[in-house]
Amino acid sequence: MAIQDARREPAPVPSIWTAQSRVRLRTLIMLRWLAIIGQVAAVLFVRYGIDLEFPVGWAMAAIAVSVALNLGLIATRRSQELAREWEAAAQLAYDAVQLAVLLALTGGLQNPFVFLFIAPVAVSATILRPSITAMLAALTFACVAVISVWRLPLPWPEGGTLELPVLYELGVAAALLVGLGFTSVYAWRVAAEEERLNIALAAVQAVLAREQTLSALGGLAAAAAHELGTPLATIHLVAKELARDAGADDPHAEDFALLVTQSERCRAILGQLSAMREQGDVMVQRAPIRALLEEVASPHEGLGAEISITIHGEGPLEIRRMPELVHALGGFVENAVGFAKSAS
Repeated sequence: MAIQDARREPAPVPSIWTAQSRVRLRTLIMLRWLAIIGQVAAVLFVRYGIDLEFPVGWAMAAIAVSVALNLGLIATRRSQELAREWEAAAQLAYDAVQLAVLLALTGGLQNPFVFLFIAPVAVSATILRPSITAMLAALTFACVAVISVWRLPLPWPEGGTLELPVLYELGVAAALLVGLGFTSVYAWRVAAEEERLNIALAAVQAVLAREQTLSALGGLAAAAAHELGTPLATIHLVAKELARDAGADDPHAEDFALLVTQSERCRAILGQLSAMREQGDVMVQRAPIRALLEEVASPHEGLGAEISITIHGEGPLEIRRMPELVHALGGFVENAVGFAKSAS
């Protein structure tokens, strides 16, 4: 009997084209609807509420593209599904570019809403792998660089203009870069911790489910041992009477003797099941695997093939000593002893 220490190869990392993100398409669509509502309200308020001149038609056209994108995504009827990484990355990249267009129409880095660039990158850090978030952050900062050069003037009351110093705009760009980095790292760390906690919780739930299954099997084994005790005692009694009545020259004498021996063995196994079920502290003890295998093999020594125990692996291997496991291994050993033709 040999036990090999198997080592599992790490699972390959799926590509961006096949991997799923941690967010549904519905969530991205809902976030874009909120952005659309806020953009429409800001554009209408600036143009008609405080009567500032800027190309409102182009601004509304940029917002209309977002509306068309959302309607197209809804029409695919996949809103309840998890978005693939490339889909989520493409949508967040679009959001950054669309925001850059709106800001270029309304003052560029002089517009106080420039810090909304942080939102797509922060969302990416929580749902996508760090490499994708880094690329999205690079795209966002490229947009910042573009609107710092190509932009329309900041809307201002008629007769006046506001031109901030270049040094101030550079400070805004630097602050935006720092904000992107800090927010991305913070969101990524929080998302990573949450994922680790979810994995640990899933592992604990799996262990608890396994323990409940084993406990139920132990209870079933004890109940079976109790219920089978009476008919087995009857079989044992009848077998003993038949063996006693059979003469020495009876051709069935050996069969009767074998029946008595096997029924006594069954009674011993059932008694062991009942006793081990009652000893709860023994069940949860950890035993060296060699000692457990020797315990399993000892009843079958000298009954047929020679039993050899070989353990491969470094360090002391231990295992929980459960009656279900002991009797399952005992069945394997019994079959091996009775039918094995060679050691391999």
